[in-house]
Amino acid sequence: MIARSPSAQIMADYRKERPQTRVELSAFVARNFAPVDQADVDQAGNDQVRIDRGRARALMMRTHIRALWPILTRPAIAVEPGSSRLALKHTYVVAGGRIGEMYYWDSYFTMLSLKADGKDVLVEAMLAKFVDLVAR
Repeated sequence: MIARSPSAQIMADYRKERPQTRVELSAFVARNFAPVDQADVDQAGNDQVRIDRGRARALMMRTHIRALWPILTRPAIAVEPGSSRLALKHTYVVAGGRIGEMYYWDSYFTMLSLKADGKDVLVEAMLAKFVDLVAR
């Protein structure tokens, strides 16, 4: 959602109103935030504010992806007797969903995204993991 006014004003209104129930909070949110699809033009005081929907969606997607990195990060894997899994000596990131392993093509694009988000330590760990696997 997109704020309809500056965050300081929203916080001041929140402290003043102190919504207690779910209904009060929902009403407060509806007054102070607009869904991205409805946020083309919004009032902020006396000034018209144009909101670029594409930029807002991109920001929401980027925030979502950044929140996924800790969820998709896997620790090094020790060898388990009888398991078909390979021992991995370094942290890595999986593509998501039901995928618990790493695959070269997914890993390549994942590392591009990690690099874009400044997660160089994870990129280096994944590269070290690949070097280790090739060496073995």
